[in-house]
This record gives sequence, structure tokens and C-alpha cells, in this order.
Amino acid sequence: MRKLPVTGPELRALREKRDITQRQLGELLGQHEKTITRLEGMREIPRVNAIAAVVFLAPGDVEEMRASIERQVAAELEQRAAAKLRASVAPRADAIRATSERRIAKMQKETERRIADLKKEAEAAIQSTKRQPRRRR
Repeated sequence: MRKLPVTGPELRALREKRDITQRQLGELLGQHEKTITRLEGMREIPRVNAIAAVVFLAPGDVEEMRASIERQVAAELEQRAAAKLRASVAPRADAIRATSERRIAKMQKETERRIADLKKEAEAAIQSTKRQPRRRR
């Protein structure tokens, strides 16, 4: 199948740009309003009628319109991908944060215990030096 000169959304955008209703476009092309609706909704493959509509609506605007729609689609896809990435990263980040907080709390307790042990050792060392009589020379 050959590539069509315009897609349904492009046809709709061109029609709206010219401020023409589906009914008016259908009358201009000798088609029913529902046919234009189907064409714009991409439920029917555009035939000669769609080509005629494009030529009538925008002889030189098709590429510009296609580029604009491609930019819009790309931006929407990028936003969806970013949202999906945030959604997948957030639980992992929360888990990492929780694990880090637990490790920090454990290290703080261990450090406090070591400090307490060192204080006891220092006090014991001080007490042992006080108990020992001085040696005479």
C-alpha cells in the first residue's frame, strides 16, 4: 500500500485551520459528513477524496502540518516516558532511602557503643593507674 498524502488527524487540523466544518467539507467534495468523520478518525483509508481535500485545504501546508503533528506526538511520547520513568524510579528511590536510613541508624548505634566501650576502657585505665603505688627509685 502506498503512503497516503495525509493522515486523518492532519486532515482534521487542516480543515480546522481553514475554519470549515465536516459538513461543509463533505459538501465541497461531494461526500457525506460521516465520511469526513471516518477519514479524520482514520477509520477509513483516505482515497481520492482525501487527496482532493488536502489540495483544496492546504496546497503547500501538508509538510508543515505533518512536521507540527510529529513534534506534538514526540513531545507527548517524551512526557509519557518521563512519567513512566518517574513512576518506576520512585519506589526504588524510596527503598534505597529506607535502606540507607537503616544503615545509618545501625552505624550510629555501633559508633555510640564503641564510644561507650572506649570510655569504659579509659576509665578503667585511669583507675588502674590510681591504684598502683608509685615505685621508688
